[in-house]
Amino acid sequence: MTQSNNKMITEQYIFFTTAEVAEILKIDRQSVLDMIHNNEIGFLKQGYRSYRIPKESLDKYISQKTTKI
Repeated sequence: MTQSNNKMITEQYIFFTTAEVAEILKIDRQSVLDMIHNNEIGFLKQGYRSYRIPKESLDKYISQKTTKI
């Protein structure tokens, strides 16, 4: 696999930690964990207590919560 192929693959899949999502949404980390446990946002579980939120899931969550005028 060439260098350009590796770059394309990594840019295609972007994940955020719960702390990063909390910072983006300006909420606390526990609220992000509540969203995960209530299935309000898509996630991947990594290990026993670690979660990753795909950028697509975060974008979808924001668009659903955004009020349209």
